[in-house]
Amino acid sequence: MSKNWKILRIIIKTTKAFFTLGCLFFSVLQGPVFGQLKKAPTWVHEVPITGDAFYGVGTVNMKDYPEYRAKARKQALKEIVEKIFVSISSSSSLTTTYKDEEVDYLLNETVSLASSNFLMGHRKMSEWIDKRKNTYYVLFSLDRATYKENRKEYFKSFETVIELIQKEAKDLFEEGEIARSTRKLSQSIDRLDKEINRIVEPEYSILLQKLRLESIYELERQIDQIAFNVERNYEFDATDRKPLVIENFLVSKSNGVALNGLNLSLNVIQGDVFRYSFNHENYEALSIYGLFPQKGVAVIQIIAEVALESSIKKLLNPAVRSTIESRPIAIKFNPYNIQFVINSDTSFDKKEQLFDYLRVITTDLGITEVKDKPTDLQIILKPIGNVKKQSRGYYRSDLSFEVNVLDVKNNRNVFEYALPRTSVKEKNPNVAVSESFKAAANQSGEFLQEFVTALCVLHF
Repeated sequence: MSKNWKILRIIIKTTKAFFTLGCLFFSVLQGPVFGQLKKAPTWVHEVPITGDAFYGVGTVNMKDYPEYRAKARKQALKEIVEKIFVSISSSSSLTTTYKDEEVDYLLNETVSLASSNFLMGHRKMSEWIDKRKNTYYVLFSLDRATYKENRKEYFKSFETVIELIQKEAKDLFEEGEIARSTRKLSQSIDRLDKEINRIVEPEYSILLQKLRLESIYELERQIDQIAFNVERNYEFDATDRKPLVIENFLVSKSNGVALNGLNLSLNVIQGDVFRYSFNHENYEALSIYGLFPQKGVAVIQIIAEVALESSIKKLLNPAVRSTIESRPIAIKFNPYNIQFVINSDTSFDKKEQLFDYLRVITTDLGITEVKDKPTDLQIILKPIGNVKKQSRGYYRSDLSFEVNVLDVKNNRNVFEYALPRTSVKEKNPNVAVSESFKAAANQSGEFLQEFVTALCVLHF
């Protein structure tokens, strides 16, 4: 028994020694860990929750990020914004429900705003470094009362800015500057939409919606006030060359003031566009250049458009159209006094037949002959060549032609063109000459275009 007892005592002593040595070794190895954990502030393990402030903690590995303090600060502020977001969302049915990606974007955007009214007044409460893990911790707080006061002041200022924009837009409209006015209202709506789609408390969401509706209503009201003040008929005197001035047509229904800055264009109802388009901006005068009146009359319609983004157009009442059309305007052409002249030694009867082709063109342009007034223009035709009688009663015209248009009042040539030589066989010599001219004109693709263009230029 005594021997066994001695062995047992030796085993117990040896076990105690090993246990003591193991504990001593373990404490040597793990001492810094226990020391760090013991020294770590409470907020490192558990973010504070109180009724008077929002808190956020940022944690960053110092080896991975040289600017670890800035990154940790951003993390802490993001956590504060998240808590504000949760607080607002839980108490408001007006706040937009966001998807995860949208929430992340919204939170990052809010934190990155230098002048964010969400975070004004935030304070760094404490920081701590875990030396063993090279980890930096920082604690930020935002006083709830400060936050609420900041938001109140922010929306008070925001409301003032929007109301000033709305007032300025109304004043501009009263002065006739409708383009600038509608642009300001559109910008105010866009600005309000961006604010509404952020984190908004219920009371401020209602305020923003109210301001938004006011801007939309004012925009609709202004568009509805656009009107055309045009006569049904307008006489265009070619000799006076007085253009139509578009801005005189567009007025406000409320005070009759001419409206400026809209995009304007023409719809040609009667008369074709010959060579030039009719898009007139900045209130260019409207010439009759390019119209082909029928029987001396052309009919046009002026179209005004308020330049709005498609997103803004969708907000308007369907009854309010951003494109406004005038009623048709008949333009009567008072023609030039044109004299047709033949400059040639070629002898044949009924020379007037030679001008039948040109008369059709000039009549289509609204500048037909008037013989009882002083001459404004001379259209001079010079045939070069001869007309010979052939067998069986036929005549062959072998001619080229020079066409000149002379501005008699200013004694200057406004057009000259040499047509190619043609040869035509007809039984009547006058018909032969006339058909020869038609053939020459038809063979020259540029003649008609340049002749008509030259005459149209005179309409300015």
